[in-house]
Amino acid sequence: MAQRITRSMVDGQFRQFVAAIGGTVSDSSRYPTVGDFVLDTYDGYIVDQIKNVGGGTRAPFGLTRRSAREMYECLSFAVDTLYYMEGRK
Repeated sequence: MAQRITRSMVDGQFRQFVAAIGGTVSDSSRYPTVGDFVLDTYDGYIVDQIKNVGGGTRAPFGLTRRSAREMYECLSFAVDTLYYMEGRK
């Protein structure tokens, strides 16, 4: 039986992904800074990057909202790939 994936596990993997690419996590969902990453958890999970002061976003993993397990696995794969590619330099 598969382990249950919690919101805090997804958040931890999200923060690890952002650290791996050298980005910053938005400390405020109300007024995020351009370039910050935000984990939107409303009705599923989606990663957004703030692209302009008007609040425009870019979704680096696509616009599909994912379940906790799908997002955790997606972020885990991205982090593993980044660390693997970094080691090959």
